[in-house]
Amino acid sequence: MRTAIDVLVTHDTCDALARIHLPTLCIVGDADAETPVAYSRFLADHIPDARLVVVPRAGHLVHVEAPDEVNRLLAGHFASCEAAHG
Repeated sequence: MRTAIDVLVTHDTCDALARIHLPTLCIVGDADAETPVAYSRFLADHIPDARLVVVPRAGHLVHVEAPDEVNRLLAGHFASCEAAHG
């Protein structure tokens, strides 16, 4: 666990984001203090064709705090991937 925590502040793959060429959905809660909306916006801005969705009234555990919304978003994302790539 300690190693995982240490790597949170030392591991940086920002230079690789432009090389991601897969459908990407970035989901973040609007009240996430751990990984704020700006971080997810950065990812979406630097991954080609990524989409950002900000879930209202949700924090860092957006999947726990808004499970129906997250499941709806994921189902839609996966459906669009299947439609586009057969």
